Amino acid sequence: MSSERDRVGHPDTLTQIQEQIRIIEETQRQRVLLTATALSRDKRVRVTVNTNGMVIETRFASDISQVFTADELAKTVTEVVQAAAAAVDCKNQELIASLAAKQALLPRMPEPAEGISA
Repeated sequence: MSSERDRVGHPDTLTQIQEQIRIIEETQRQRVLLTATALSRDKRVRVTVNTNGMVIETRFASDISQVFTADELAKTVTEVVQAAAAAVDCKNQELIASLAAKQALLPRMPEPAEGISA
């Protein structure tokens, strides 16, 4: 005769699974909100990127056309975008490391086939 525990599984296992799902969902929510902003050395160019490194905002100082040639501006924008993308990548890596650290504190999940005999 099968007990309720056998039908549902070990309560601790279910709790562990729910906790892992909660941690992953929270990390995903945080990741979606990540942005990074970088400025040029002279602070005339500012770029913000989203969690995927895509530019979501670019701002120029009002005197940008008097300070930069087109080639200089293109080079500066490229450098600032790369800096912002690198910064958001670091934030993503920190989130992943935090997720791994939290998961390491949870008890190891049993293998699906554990306890099943052939």
